[in-house]
Amino acid sequence: MDENLGNYFDCLNDNIRKAWLIEELHMRKNYHVSTLSEDLITHCKEKHHHHKTIKDTPNYVITWNYRYASLFQFTPVEMRDTEAEKKQSEYVLKCLNVAYIPDSLYLEDKSVQQDKN
Repeated sequence: MDENLGNYFDCLNDNIRKAWLIEELHMRKNYHVSTLSEDLITHCKEKHHHHKTIKDTPNYVITWNYRYASLFQFTPVEMRDTEAEKKQSEYVLKCLNVAYIPDSLYLEDKSVQQDKN
């Protein structure tokens, strides 16, 4: 049965695609973590409208769930207004991506270094 569906990224609404792109570029720049290929980055930058879009949450990114984001006091990159929001949200991103962030970045970051005494 052919339902005439687009590919996954074509069926995301523009806001989801934009938020995903912003977070990807932020993680690449600040933490050297890449989850999307260059082709997908280009694809996300382009406007693709398909007549059928995925409703609600298209994947499970824990910080996209409002309840968890609120409990973690997490603010998405594109919505941060204060230094406190930035610090808390960056800490959450580091915790959630600890397996992917190079050790050298943690060693440079004074906020995650342990007291050696």
